[in-house]
Amino acid sequence: SEEDFFYFSENAHRNAMTASHAVMKKQIDMKDYTSSMLLGKHVKLFDACPTCNGCAGVLLSRNGTLGQDPVISGSDSRIDNIHLKSRQNLLAMEALKTSVDFALKQAQVSKNDV
Repeated sequence: SEEDFFYFSENAHRNAMTASHAVMKKQIDMKDYTSSMLLGKHVKLFDACPTCNGCAGVLLSRNGTLGQDPVISGSDSRIDNIHLKSRQNLLAMEALKTSVDFALKQAQVSKNDV
């Protein structure tokens, strides 16, 4: 139900209140959430951030490293054009592709190594 989705948004907004890098520092309650504008079939205003369009993380390890602290050898963050109509291909995920390429380059790893 609509209310079931509230808890994810409520948690994200609560965490934003204490995170210096957070974008949407606004605590919300169930009334705020349920009365907010519907952006899509199941997406309400407080489900989406207007300046970010997703995130992904991958942690790769070698055999024999289980239990050791990970070493981050490459990372990157990108954002695509926020205005969806301006994207050449809505399904291409260009920001993700570019981010992966830069992170792999930093880590001195190729896609063939993965």
